[in-house]
Amino acid sequence: MPKQPLVSVVIPCYNRADYIAATINSVLTQTYGNIELIVVDDGCTDNSRKIIDTFAEHITILEHPGRVNKGQSAALNLGIQASHGKYIAFLDSDDLFAQDKIEKQVRYIMENHDVGLVYGNGHTIDENGKTLYRFYGEDHYEYSDPNRILLDCYFLLPNNALLRRMFLTYLDYLMNPFERPKTMIYLLESQRSRI
Repeated sequence: MPKQPLVSVVIPCYNRADYIAATINSVLTQTYGNIELIVVDDGCTDNSRKIIDTFAEHITILEHPGRVNKGQSAALNLGIQASHGKYIAFLDSDDLFAQDKIEKQVRYIMENHDVGLVYGNGHTIDENGKTLYRFYGEDHYEYSDPNRILLDCYFLLPNNALLRRMFLTYLDYLMNPFERPKTMIYLLESQRSRI
């Protein structure tokens, strides 16, 4: 059986001591087996770093020089630069992945070579894990219209998406915040028929 492609998951963390352990565990317990988990301490001033450190033998922990807070984009960039996966997923430090999220998305993207980004449905939960509502209703249909995606912002990038590294590398996405809108339009236009 061929080896599963490596998936890098990047979690930027700033002061999420109440949630970060569950967030990390939601990645470590995925049904997909070949995951590189990178957690970026974005200058946490609460107990988050101590909690992150308890996972040190299972994850990569990064921080900015001087352990300063530089914001989510800078933390994501740091994680991307250190990652090695063929595919990349992002997860906010107060969110959770469904246990089979990565497995399902990798399977789909591998079967559909013209797809550069996949996303899925999700649920909003309360602090006790009770489902409050779904992101998209049962009648959700993907039109793959870049204008609709950009104007309506109806899917949660980054949390429910998995994308091919080559798009981040090729387009230098997130590396230049002034180019982000133009880059995203190009990415979506180039994949218009199969996002």
